[in-house]
Amino acid sequence: MKRAWIALLITFAAVLPARFYAAFNLVDQKNGFYTDGGTLVGIAAAVALLGAVLASAFGRRKTQPLSREPLRSVSAAVFAALSGVFVAGESIVGLADAGGPTLLNGILAVLGVCAAVSLMAAAYDFASGSSVLRQRPLVGLFVPIWGCLRLVSLFVSYAAAVDRFEDIYHTFTVVLLLLFLFSQTKFLTGVDGERGGRMMFLYGFPAVVAALTDTLPNIALLFAGRKTLGTFPAGLFLVNAVLGVYAAVYLAEEGKRRTVVPMVAISPDFTEDGEPDAKEKPLEHRGGKESRQTLPGASEPQWIDFLQKAYHAEDRFVEKGRSVPDLSGRLKS
Repeated sequence: MKRAWIALLITFAAVLPARFYAAFNLVDQKNGFYTDGGTLVGIAAAVALLGAVLASAFGRRKTQPLSREPLRSVSAAVFAALSGVFVAGESIVGLADAGGPTLLNGILAVLGVCAAVSLMAAAYDFASGSSVLRQRPLVGLFVPIWGCLRLVSLFVSYAAAVDRFEDIYHTFTVVLLLLFLFSQTKFLTGVDGERGGRMMFLYGFPAVVAALTDTLPNIALLFAGRKTLGTFPAGLFLVNAVLGVYAAVYLAEEGKRRTVVPMVAISPDFTEDGEPDAKEKPLEHRGGKESRQTLPGASEPQWIDFLQKAYHAEDRFVEKGRSVPDLSGRLKS
């Protein structure tokens, strides 16, 4: 996991300066196109893609399943709540855009508020260590539904400007964030949680790279009083930036948790014929501690007899403090 974060930081160090320089120095203020033909931002996008692939490959936990216990993290709760606030705010403000209220904007506003409720529920779970989303999985569906409709609205807006590089960059950012949020929803609600956990790390790191390298230069342009790049709604830059930070914080907190792996203990119970009968006794996990169930009839001599019959070698298992008996007749070669 450390290698994933190292790849992420190196990617930011290489891409963000180039993106900032191009945004402030290589954009024609009259038509919004790059004066160098987009060469610098094209190279930066290739580096960002490479860094995202490496971070995703390093961060995907193939051998260790994620813990199913609810995550408790103040930082994840704060950014989940902030994401909900920004999503709801941008959706409501979208009703008063330059084009006036439309049916699509109205639906987006309603779904944005519902998605904010889902994110607030996730924030409550992270803050309290509870599992509201797992108990009410339908609540978590509003986030991916809102993301899908927002993506549709972007395609409608870009129908007349599909040749602009920045609009393509914005679209891929929304797609990656949507894939991460959808995978996270599946994991948090317990619906196909194992696969959702794997996909969450697979899409999460590329989503963080795309979101922050896309939004930070445009937010800087907003504060500088300049026009943002492309035809992307200005409010969505703030939403995507908060969602990108939220994704990074959540992946960091989830990655630090220890994995809880189901375990079994094999104990020698004996049948009426005196033969050992191996039964699986689950070990219970409570707060990282193991408590073995009481096994009837499993005294120390029975353990020794079981091991002697099950272990076909010349090593012998005896009670502590006793001399080694001659068991050569009982051991099978």
